[in-house]
Amino acid sequence: MNILELLEKRMICADGGFGTALIKHGMGPGELSERWNVAHPEDVIEIHQSFLDAGADIILANTFGANVYHYDDEAEMEQVIRAGVANAKKAVELSGKDAFVALDIGSTGKLLPPMGMLPFDEAVESFAKMVRIGADAGADLIWIETMNDIYELKAAVVAARENCDLPVFATAVYDAGARMMSGASPECVVAMLEGLGVSALGLNCGVGPEAAKASVEILSQYASVPLIVKPNAGLPHMVDGMTVYDVTAEDFAKEMEEILKIPGVGVIGGCCGTTPDHIRAAWDVAKDKMDGSDAVSACQPKDRALVASSQMYLDVTDGDFDLGTSIDATQDEDLLADLQDGFVDSVMDLADDDADDGAEILNIKLAAEDVDEPQMMKQAIIELQNLNMLPLSIQSTDPDAVREALRVVNGKAMVNLTDADAEQIKSILPVVKKYGAVVCVPEALKEAVLDLADEAGVLRRELIFQ
Repeated sequence: MNILELLEKRMICADGGFGTALIKHGMGPGELSERWNVAHPEDVIEIHQSFLDAGADIILANTFGANVYHYDDEAEMEQVIRAGVANAKKAVELSGKDAFVALDIGSTGKLLPPMGMLPFDEAVESFAKMVRIGADAGADLIWIETMNDIYELKAAVVAARENCDLPVFATAVYDAGARMMSGASPECVVAMLEGLGVSALGLNCGVGPEAAKASVEILSQYASVPLIVKPNAGLPHMVDGMTVYDVTAEDFAKEMEEILKIPGVGVIGGCCGTTPDHIRAAWDVAKDKMDGSDAVSACQPKDRALVASSQMYLDVTDGDFDLGTSIDATQDEDLLADLQDGFVDSVMDLADDDADDGAEILNIKLAAEDVDEPQMMKQAIIELQNLNMLPLSIQSTDPDAVREALRVVNGKAMVNLTDADAEQIKSILPVVKKYGAVVCVPEALKEAVLDLADEAGVLRRELIFQ
């Protein structure tokens, strides 16, 4: 039985605060924790075993920060990742349990635009290196966590989806007001992650279980996949030079019991400050979910079509939305001239005009004579979303242009195919399946498009007929 088959049957328990445990084992300030996989494998295995004994079905390999920004020597990076997966698998073997090992991927520690300068493609490749090594080492799934920036979260998921066939679980950090540090809401994150095809999504770190409840409730309203809840043991503070978390195992379990009443919660665990005692106590209150009667079965598909930018989302299910005046290279001489010269300045100006006129979504159509549509579309999207917060609509019948756009868009876009024929739609739907989008298609082609969508694996709820 693989992890997704188990998740269909019952609630799953993940592990707790690995870094907290390593500190108790003697890891000093400033140490790269992944080096313990090689230098102290017996300690790493012991920590994994303690969480398995507490009830964990999934343990996260000690690979959280094993990226090129922390390890200049990529040979060492590969060594610590392989050792991390091997140690986790050894712990599972020693436990005698049917448990699973996740390749743990955390933040690079750098910010992507518009908050920082790390290019999206560079971030994707840094995560891709981790994914390729971890998958080859035998990880059962990819677990992306502790993401404060929705665009970095997307980069990590894209890297996983492009470089392995393993299930992907992804969690973001939300504050007490249910916002990521980058400003993204749970609705924006659900739209993006479900479009990218993750198997489960949710939250970790940031706050304790009581404060996390508000975010879980919003996620529950919008998510169609199982929810992950892996909060801290409260907020940290310093006592005698030591980081302390005040939520006891008993209190953690009481708060998690309330969270378990929220429909759709399918994976529970803990983050910073949570010990095996916290996991054991939380799992004890979740035991009534073991038969599957009200666990993942409560996570019902939501009949909604969402588009989103990095900070705004729009429900377009009913087809009632304002695209404004299309940014169309065939209708604007200045825009056409810019694009033919390899510039997108006019796109920015037209987008500002559309936003000022009340558009809810910006529709971009760049196909024209002597224009490198895929390259210009990518460039326009990257520069536009640094200044604009509206969701985007990509109007193109070129699969390459759509691919370039959907891959780099910060959020989840719409693909406007209202001027496409059935063959053109057929060529683009696999791209939509891979990177996620709501697809606007002609009403006259409804029956044919429904069949094509089923064939490509695109959910019917993501289709808007006009």
